[in-house]
Amino acid sequence: MGEPRRIVLADPLAGGSRRARFAAAGQGAPGGSGDVKMFEWDNESEIMSMVGLHSEVSAGIKALAWSPNPMQRHLLALGLSTGRTQILTLSPSTLAMPTRGGQTTHSALLTVKHSRAVSSLAFSPADPLLLATGYDRHRSDYSLLIWDIADAIAAFPPDPEGDPTWQRPPERLEPGNLHGRGGDGVRHLQQYCASEAVHSLSWMPGSAHELLVGANNKALRMYDLRAPTRDAGGISGGAVVHWATRAVHYITPDPQKKQRLASVETGPAGSVVRLWDVRRPGQELASFEVADPSGVVALEWTGGTGQTGLGVGTREGGVNVWEVVSGGQRADGADNWTYCGGVRHVVKPKQQLMSFTFAPPTKSRRDVIFIVKDGTIGVGPLPAAPVLAFGAQADLTLATTGLTNIDPEISGMTRAPSPAAHVPPPPQSDRRSSHVDERRINRFQLAPERVSALLSEQREARSRSVSPGLVRRHGSRRDLRDQHEEEEMDDYEFGEEITGPDGLRRVLRHDAAFVMRRRAEEGYGLDSLELNAAVATRFPGAERVAGIWEFVDHFVRATGPEASQDGRYDLTYQGLWSIWTGLFGAEARVEAATAWGGRLQGGSGASTPRHGTPSESNADYNAAITRLNTARTAQGHIAAPGNHRLPHTDRMPQRRMMLAVCGENYAYDTMAEVHRLVDDEQRTKAACWAFFAGEEEPAITILMRSDDERHRLMGATIAGFMSQRRAERGSVFFHEHWQSMVDKVDDPYIRAVLMRIADSNWDGILYDESLPLLDRVAVAVCNQSDKELTNFLSNRLRRCITLGSLPGLALTGFTSAGVTLLQRFVDRTGDVQTAALLAAFFPRAQLSTGEVLTLDRWQDTYRSYLDSWLAWVPRCSFDVATIAERRRLHDDAKDTLQAVVVCRVCQRQLSRQSQEMLERKNALKGKMDPPPITVRTNICMYCQNALPRCCICLLHVRPPKNESADTMEDAYVACQTCRHGGHASHILGWFEGGLDGEPPHDMCPVAGCSCQCAAL
Repeated sequence: MGEPRRIVLADPLAGGSRRARFAAAGQGAPGGSGDVKMFEWDNESEIMSMVGLHSEVSAGIKALAWSPNPMQRHLLALGLSTGRTQILTLSPSTLAMPTRGGQTTHSALLTVKHSRAVSSLAFSPADPLLLATGYDRHRSDYSLLIWDIADAIAAFPPDPEGDPTWQRPPERLEPGNLHGRGGDGVRHLQQYCASEAVHSLSWMPGSAHELLVGANNKALRMYDLRAPTRDAGGISGGAVVHWATRAVHYITPDPQKKQRLASVETGPAGSVVRLWDVRRPGQELASFEVADPSGVVALEWTGGTGQTGLGVGTREGGVNVWEVVSGGQRADGADNWTYCGGVRHVVKPKQQLMSFTFAPPTKSRRDVIFIVKDGTIGVGPLPAAPVLAFGAQADLTLATTGLTNIDPEISGMTRAPSPAAHVPPPPQSDRRSSHVDERRINRFQLAPERVSALLSEQREARSRSVSPGLVRRHGSRRDLRDQHEEEEMDDYEFGEEITGPDGLRRVLRHDAAFVMRRRAEEGYGLDSLELNAAVATRFPGAERVAGIWEFVDHFVRATGPEASQDGRYDLTYQGLWSIWTGLFGAEARVEAATAWGGRLQGGSGASTPRHGTPSESNADYNAAITRLNTARTAQGHIAAPGNHRLPHTDRMPQRRMMLAVCGENYAYDTMAEVHRLVDDEQRTKAACWAFFAGEEEPAITILMRSDDERHRLMGATIAGFMSQRRAERGSVFFHEHWQSMVDKVDDPYIRAVLMRIADSNWDGILYDESLPLLDRVAVAVCNQSDKELTNFLSNRLRRCITLGSLPGLALTGFTSAGVTLLQRFVDRTGDVQTAALLAAFFPRAQLSTGEVLTLDRWQDTYRSYLDSWLAWVPRCSFDVATIAERRRLHDDAKDTLQAVVVCRVCQRQLSRQSQEMLERKNALKGKMDPPPITVRTNICMYCQNALPRCCICLLHVRPPKNESADTMEDAYVACQTCRHGGHASHILGWFEGGLDGEPPHDMCPVAGCSCQCAAL
């Protein structure tokens, strides 16, 4: 007989009352007589009481159904292991003491000819006197019976809580069974599924004649009981709708969308829940895996207004609710798309779960009622927390009592919060208050006027040519231009409290995916690095890349391969650390890994052409640097060194090259730079640079002529202290009070000047993180000894790599250390776009295999983003520029060619994985000849890809049987818009006319596709 089931079922006629009734079957001990009880749960007082009982069930209970009969509110059907179906009523009178010779529970039996277990029961929601019963397989009997129980319950006493005015619907089913009779003289009306097993069944919502059945572990069917079939054969068994699937268990229609249903496919490692629409039989809407080998025990939609949750109960995992989101509508009323979103964990009992049901919703709460292995009944709340789902384009869907889709592109938002939830705006900081003008962090950063000019030029060019995905999302090109001109991106402060969809929309504008897509639309790529710098200023996170693209543009021109190679030394795209130490390639990677505790990416790197590993006094390396400096000077190269006053050491050539990389080349003049800074309203920085150059009087004059009163005050202070003798400034009293004043100064450049006045060492200036890194490097190169400079560069290099700070690229260059720095940057910000663009400049021959794979992963990820955004022009530009840069670096030509590998039989594109698999097969078996082509061929005999079908004849388009045959008529052609196609002879006949005598067509031959293929 097997283990009896324990089942819990909610009242189908319950409204929104706080008192919910439910039935529980199988609570008795295994081996004893079965029982069924009815309970009432008060969700306000949280009190449960038993209101009905029937303890004389003769066999194990396998199924339970509750009739939605208004006259008999407590009418139940029990499916037993013997094949009998017991009809009984559990009104509150069943708890009364029975009189002599009387009984409190009234019941009737429905029996079958051949004994086997009942697998499922269901009452019709439209005609509650119709009962469908499913049975295990018997080779000589039917397993699906339809009963009319009106005669069986005619002798039942009236239910005190019933509605005596209810009238049964006048429509009756036509009898299909003329001979058989069940127990108590009740005849089943119709019979289906001969010699098959019925696993589950359910009536369509609101229907008295449409029945869904999962049969024989291989098919879902829908029967129309108004036209019964007698002894129907074939695989459909007389069903009006039939499709093959193994998801035949726990059929559960959605009460909100009557044509949608869920069913379960069981397996040894877990189960799969699949969603279907009966209007599209065989086409799965969506599915999700339930990774619980203990198996699904119940399935139920949450119901309720606006809710789209599907509850799934498993023995070990408890009850979880999956949010089902759908949208769009086809001509037949079906949804265009359905998606299974997030999952909410509801109940996880300590014992194995046996069954669950949702109590009817009330205004205050919603409960889930469940029963566990030992028969204990539990009640838990159904949480109403929203489920969030993010899209690749930074859109957000919230699944709550209603569905809200928040698109950050939608403008016209209401910014003001409600009075009840008023949040004071964060204080606006005045940039002038800190003495520092942050518009230009380093000498490379574009002036605001240049940024505006670049953006204006790009916007004008972009309005003439826009990617189709962009136009589809924003409308016309004019609308797109107007929207972006009026758009304010930086409208959200971190930590600011947000409310409502408008607040969430503002936050989404700072999402990495949204920012990357908008930057790509604005021209953020490899065509113009200056344009990248301008575009980045318009979007959140601009501070992370401020001045970076301008420096990279200078760095690429300064250290390019044309003027960076001398004999065995190749300094192409090497950073300041490599220029200073002379360590390149694998040796730099080993030393770096030792210095940084082995945290950098390692691996067996490819051999590098750099063989020089000089020490600090390596004359050969110094001579090579000198020759490169001389050659650059003769060419008037941008990296030609200047004539700075430097410490007299053996490594002066390296210092001059490093200063040129920092921007202080042969054309650099300190006072000219000071005047530029004054014109750019960066007076404190100009005064600092003049002071470090020994021009103390001009430094004070710059501050005294400022319009800022604080600048003039600091200028007077510096002038007063400079007039003191050096001996007086060296006293203990001076240092004690001077240092306290320096610590209170906010401006880093004024602070640096005050430190030098006190004759302190350079460490206080060089390790001040508020000063730009390139400025500090230039100061260190011009003033520190070789040992001090080495320590400073090593310390800053470790810090930049640890923080993933992009200014550190000046130290690392495009080397192994640069790969690690960018990986930290991606981990911290999610900005894979910037990393993918910078990856184009890394010479791959000097990197390890793992580092090359990291670069490929960034670029492939960014390509997939561009494809998902339909940004075809940026995608092509990115690929072309990447290939051009790699060829400029003389990378392996095999890697730079973007050849598409196709199958030599079916000519379909092969993925890298499929290509490697075929190469291994050929290596093991030699030349592999494909098997002969037959009419049954539906996959490629070589690569195993499914062959496309012709949309006219629906047959697979097969490759030619021999190369000499004329294959034009059998060639596969497809529309480039809707992607539908087929045999060339059929497609041409459809559009040109003559196909089976039909006239020419303009529209695609696929049903439901409105593409005007012939007009394209």
